Amino acid sequence: MKDEDGGFNEMIDARLAFSRNLERVRKRLGKSHEELGKEVGLTRQAIYKYEKGEVNPSMGAVFRISEALKLNVDYFFQNRTEREEFRRWLEIIDVTLTDALSHASYRNKEGVHHDLEEKVKRETYTELVKLLAVEKITHDRIEFRNPIENLVVKSREDAENAALELRRKWQLHENAIANVMTLLESKGIRVVEILADQSFQGLSAKYGQIPIIVLNSKVREVTRRRFTALHELGHLLMNIPAGIDHASVEKICDSFAATMLLPRRLLRNELGERRTTISTFEILRLKGIYGISVQAISVSALLSKIINWDQYQKLTSEVNSRSLEYRIIERPTRFKQLLSRAEAELWIDTQMASDLRGGRISDAKSDNLITEAL
Repeated sequence: MKDEDGGFNEMIDARLAFSRNLERVRKRLGKSHEELGKEVGLTRQAIYKYEKGEVNPSMGAVFRISEALKLNVDYFFQNRTEREEFRRWLEIIDVTLTDALSHASYRNKEGVHHDLEEKVKRETYTELVKLLAVEKITHDRIEFRNPIENLVVKSREDAENAALELRRKWQLHENAIANVMTLLESKGIRVVEILADQSFQGLSAKYGQIPIIVLNSKVREVTRRRFTALHELGHLLMNIPAGIDHASVEKICDSFAATMLLPRRLLRNELGERRTTISTFEILRLKGIYGISVQAISVSALLSKIINWDQYQKLTSEVNSRSLEYRIIERPTRFKQLLSRAEAELWIDTQMASDLRGGRISDAKSDNLITEAL
């Protein structure tokens, strides 16, 4: 009897593992029940019942599913926490680093040290689960939509047009972006801060269809943080064909970020169509209003043909980029906002609020929060 019970329990455990893993991978890949069913010759209802654990799949069905999803069969029968899944499948798209010796920025995801990658995965998981937990409590989850996914971007000009289209879709038009972090969070982008070495500026990543931007809280220069966040947003949103070299992709994303912060038409309205010189006051005024660095303003003025190369060099040598700081402090605030609402409405007690703030959420409580959000 003991052996029979043991075998029965193992069968139940295998069914539960399969159903949980099937749902996780299907959602992570963005497939519907119907889409996966068609790929493997099963009905939508069959896939649904497998995920609910209502029906045991035949081994033939298991092999077809594993082949369609490009995973080994044993993957579906392993018991793993969502934390382990997240650390395995988080896709880092782009990383912004600063060379400590030359202070020149370079972006290369292959250049990420293993310790930094592990730190990003560990802390991003904690922050994301905190946010998803409080969103579930408050019934306030923002579904992400990419308004420019159908625009193919191959050049800087394409990137500028993509940024202008995004501004139009997000109803920014030609207004300054008061707070980049708040804007991104309001559109379903998960913005996470971690404490890392000063060389790390930020990165873009995806877990399934969840877009994530990670920033270094050590970076105090707000204009740099704003530009990095929007550069990484470009990597997340723009449809850039494979085969374009890395350096060109980075320039494309820089153009996207610069246009998001200060479109050329708006820059021309501020400075005029053609200038023989631009005063330090004008440049620092634009930095203070639009939260964009002196370097980015100068490059935009050059590319817009408002100034020529000689004027550009003269301008960048004259203007001290730290003469005026952008005074708004920008931090991700959505978690604090929703937690405050939950406390005010008495949906959570003091202990739960404290646990959420500290990220003290057990795997048992957090399991499936991310899968539910996919």
